[in-house]
Amino acid sequence: PVYGLEFYRVLGETRLGLNIHTDAVYQEVGNIRMFQMAGMGALGLVNHGDNLGDLFVEGEEGLAFRNLGDLFAKLDVIQSDPARMEQMARNGQRKCLANHTAAVRAVQLEEILHQSFARS
Repeated sequence: PVYGLEFYRVLGETRLGLNIHTDAVYQEVGNIRMFQMAGMGALGLVNHGDNLGDLFVEGEEGLAFRNLGDLFAKLDVIQSDPARMEQMARNGQRKCLANHTAAVRAVQLEEILHQSFARS
């Protein structure tokens, strides 16, 4: 295992990352690893979640699978078209850096808190 800056160095050299969310998220995806992979430029291959479309456009900014057969089919697709894989990775990185950073989340949280306190 690698940690800290070494972890990000390795991620920066990674072209494809597999991320399987735990059952604890109840059919939703979005753990930190998903955003770390995308932000560092790796194409994310993640298990499908009901909210995936709120985070990334499947097939344009990342790939999702529903079962093991689907996972292998997606791997076949990207292995047969490396240029498409690279484009999806760039698209995912662009989306991540624009919409899914700590700074963006802080602004969203601030808006939620302002709305909540305004109702009180």
